[in-house]
Amino acid sequence: MTEQYVHHLPYFSQQNKELVPLAVQLFQDKAPDNPVFFPTDPPYTWMLAKMFFNNADATYHRACLAIGRTHLMMESVWVCTNRNLSPSHPLFKLLAPHFYFLLAVNSMIMEKFMAMGGWVDRVMTIGMRGLCSLIARGFREWKIDRDLNIPREIESRGVMDPEVLPYYPYRDDAVDVYKAIHNYVSRIVKHHYGKDGQISEDTELQNWREELMKPREEGGCHIMGVPGDHQLGFTNVEEIIETLTAIIANCSVFHAAVNFQQYDECSFP
Repeated sequence: MTEQYVHHLPYFSQQNKELVPLAVQLFQDKAPDNPVFFPTDPPYTWMLAKMFFNNADATYHRACLAIGRTHLMMESVWVCTNRNLSPSHPLFKLLAPHFYFLLAVNSMIMEKFMAMGGWVDRVMTIGMRGLCSLIARGFREWKIDRDLNIPREIESRGVMDPEVLPYYPYRDDAVDVYKAIHNYVSRIVKHHYGKDGQISEDTELQNWREELMKPREEGGCHIMGVPGDHQLGFTNVEEIIETLTAIIANCSVFHAAVNFQQYDECSFP
């Protein structure tokens, strides 16, 4: 079970406040012949139901989180950054280290993993067509100000409070690192943009934001939830700070969380 997506199963917080699954239902429809499996079922039935769910969750994990959100989405952001921010721009310098090796890794992913007849097509249950379909659905739903803001995303699932869920390592580590990134980005941005008027005059920055949001059919990244005004673009430093913090955290904190546990997530099923 991926730590950051504990809401996929019904859970119950016991007296020791550890999360345990109450039930598994393997299909999304509510048809009468769609069974619900419980821990009280015969052991092998319950184990098999959990394995099917684990396989589905591992598929979502690899497609949407590992490949889609931290690799392909961030590639579009890096291309957009190179198109609109000059190498001497302070925010280009801030972002660039977090994209090192991204294009090279993505090229290898496309060539070896995501090619028709390649690793994904031969090993994963959904194959390449299913993988691409899941990634496309993810791109239509992700928002920078909701999903890439780690504290806000955790809060939205009701598991921010340690009194409710004491043992949640992803929350306890990721929120602290996110705050440290936010503090660092704040110092950089406020140093270069002392007044809000400087923001409106920075055409490179405003063009960068516009292309982040522009539909893919028009050559943009089509990323939703970018802070700022629809017409005016970025209007204050806090909007820039939130955007940059979310991107850097997605490339670092979130990528580490979803990347390094893939073997544990996928190997058993």
